[in-house]
Amino acid sequence: MTKAVDVLDRNKALCSKRDIWLPMWQSLADMYYPNRGGFTFPILQGRETQTEIYDTTPMLARRGLATAVDGLLKPSTTRWFWMKAKDEAINEDDQAKAWFDAVGDRMWSAIYDPLARFIQHSGAVDNDLAALGLGYLWIGENRNRDGLNFRSIHIGDCAIDENADGQVDTIYITRKWTARQAYQRFGEKAGPKVLECLKEDDKKQSGKMFEYVQAIYPREDRDQRYKNNLNMPWANCIVGKTDEHLVEESGFQEFPVAVPRWECAPGEIYPRSPGMMALPDARTLQAMGHTLLVGGQRAVDPPTWVVDDAVLSAVRTFPGGLTVIDSEAARSSGGKPIGQLEMGANIPIGREMQDDYRKMVGNSFFKEVFTLPTDQNMTATEVMERKEEFIRTIGPTMGQLENDYIGVIVRRVFGILMRASVDVKGNPIEGGPIPPAPDILQNKEAEFEFMSPIQQARKMIEAHSLAAAFQIATPIIQIQPETADNFDGDEILRDLPDMFSMPHKWIRGRDQVAAARQQRQQMAAGPAMVQGAQGVADVVKTVADAHAATAKGNAAKVDAVQGAA
Repeated sequence: MTKAVDVLDRNKALCSKRDIWLPMWQSLADMYYPNRGGFTFPILQGRETQTEIYDTTPMLARRGLATAVDGLLKPSTTRWFWMKAKDEAINEDDQAKAWFDAVGDRMWSAIYDPLARFIQHSGAVDNDLAALGLGYLWIGENRNRDGLNFRSIHIGDCAIDENADGQVDTIYITRKWTARQAYQRFGEKAGPKVLECLKEDDKKQSGKMFEYVQAIYPREDRDQRYKNNLNMPWANCIVGKTDEHLVEESGFQEFPVAVPRWECAPGEIYPRSPGMMALPDARTLQAMGHTLLVGGQRAVDPPTWVVDDAVLSAVRTFPGGLTVIDSEAARSSGGKPIGQLEMGANIPIGREMQDDYRKMVGNSFFKEVFTLPTDQNMTATEVMERKEEFIRTIGPTMGQLENDYIGVIVRRVFGILMRASVDVKGNPIEGGPIPPAPDILQNKEAEFEFMSPIQQARKMIEAHSLAAAFQIATPIIQIQPETADNFDGDEILRDLPDMFSMPHKWIRGRDQVAAARQQRQQMAAGPAMVQGAQGVADVVKTVADAHAATAKGNAAKVDAVQGAA
């Protein structure tokens, strides 16, 4: 069996497991994300996709959750990832901290480069995640290999598989290109049938669509001694389905697709979304919207009744319409040959029920969690309690997304930039995306930690606990000042960057702090030394004078003795 046939067979097997979910995804897309459908039938360009939507609350709830995911995991206004060494002792080194900050700045600039289109495509993945429970974000290089490129992939085009640890490590992507596009991408390797469509006498066929399967999976039989494309950790094979031939084979150093999943049930690869829980309420809300729309229309423009044979012309109910009636029939019917039917509509009750269902749909998308009620008169303790409640509710889900979503992004981006910073021999390239690492980090493993708003809230709780501890300790320190020696002020201050997402370069290095303190001690000791030196000089002068006086007295005695003799 050839590799091309093997890829197509496995793609078919994975797609059979995925296709079970297609009807559910189509129902969710119809309700929450109409423009992202196309699972059971194709979306035609220009076709209206919201014909059965009478209430936009489900779509607004999906958009609200997607915005919250973006703001909680990867806010574009603040740095949400930091780099550090796995060896904690190295993290205390000032050169290592400076290098980690520099690498973070370079990665941040590369990710949010407008040409990389990270904000747009990650936003599409966030909406997929909120509505359908998963999304696919491609992380790669642009064509010129001088920057990053992010792309969101339609869920219906992908089939995934897990490894023994429950992590997604295999993805099969079905891509569709016209014959012209396939030739531009693959050239003569695009396939015989593609080349036939591009013949000079048959150029009308250049727009014919062809399907290709891109398979990315762990390469088990690689030789780690070689660093070429065919021995990278992840294999990358592109196969043409029409001709069943291998078009391209290469590899990746890191898994190039981030696959965030909301909530997976045991034994299931594909997850469930908040939209699945809210789907019955959302359907009821649409039915209620239709009913209230019809009821309101009947209340404003109620049906008309007429007496038999009383109307000579058509009943014209439009504004200014003139209806001709029979005068005899009018007198015989009590003067009311035409009237409006009393419907007895109770719109307020319907509106109250509609508001209840809107609230339930919003709560399924964590609306009440993201908008915790606040009061200007709240104490700091009450604020911390609400933050703790928020973390307990949404923290576990966001923690999983940190590893499967933004964790994959930063590790892949770091790998791309590192390889662009060295030549084929591994020597640093001057002016590369990432500066050379200091000697202390050579051959050392590094990792990333994420400082999302949730993590910041946790750090703020820690800071609040620190402040509360000092508040309790202050009276004790006032009574027994020596108890303050139990606190290590230097270590507390050096932990502040981690608590408040401060760059480590804002904190001076330990050597600089020691030098500044030594200089300050010398400056403080200067006047004391001068004063001490003056005191010593006075003592020396006094002693010298005493010695001189003694010597003079002794000489006088000698003279007196000699004179007497």
